[in-house]
Amino acid sequence: MKNPLVRPIALAAAIFTILLSCNGSSFSGEKTVSTSQLPDKAKLFLETHYSGVRIKEVVLQHRASLTEYEVDLKGGTELHFDRNGFCTEVYCTKGSVPEAIIPEVIFQQVRQRYPDPVIIKYEHEDRLYEVRLIDGTELTFNRAMRLINIDN
Repeated sequence: MKNPLVRPIALAAAIFTILLSCNGSSFSGEKTVSTSQLPDKAKLFLETHYSGVRIKEVVLQHRASLTEYEVDLKGGTELHFDRNGFCTEVYCTKGSVPEAIIPEVIFQQVRQRYPDPVIIKYEHEDRLYEVRLIDGTELTFNRAMRLINIDN
């Protein structure tokens, strides 16, 4: 004898699973937003380090549970901010990353190995920091800001 409740329960479970996978936190996509929609911390960062530089575009990106703002500046600099406005990446196609953005402990270690370094990328994710020099050398630091890898 078949249980008459099995089919409706299975259907409800399937619908629930679909709805759960389609909620706002798993929405994937991106859209251009105005500078005013950046978190206050990101706005302060831009005012401090890039005062007077024109913002070309701000893109709000959603990927799974990650929300990120990508800010493109005139002159070839791209910055990434997390949903709270913390800068996670600075990439310069022209020029270099301002020294003040890079933690001093890391900058000093880079300078010890490479006098007058031209840093074109700085990234801070989870427990790692990465610095890329203009010659392509990448230096990776742990969360204690100790150099753990050099990739030429």
